[in-house]
Amino acid sequence: MYITLQQFKDAIKNIKSEWNEGVNDSHTLAHYRGVCKGLDILLEHFKKIEEDKNEIRIRNNKDKKDCR
Repeated sequence: MYITLQQFKDAIKNIKSEWNEGVNDSHTLAHYRGVCKGLDILLEHFKKIEEDKNEIRIRNNKDKKDCR
C-alpha cells in the first residue's frame, strides 16, 4: 500500500486529535507529547525523502536537457 505525503499528514493529525481527547493528567500529557514528537520526527523524515526525490528528478531532467 502506498500513501501520499498529504494522507500521512492527515493521519498524524487524526492520531494527535484522538490522543488529545484522553489526556487527563501529567502522565498522559507527557505520553501525548512524546507521541506527538515522535510523529513529527517521522513526518519530517518522510518530507526530507520526498524533497530529496524531487531534487534528484530536477537534476536528472536538467542533465538530460544539457546533453541535447
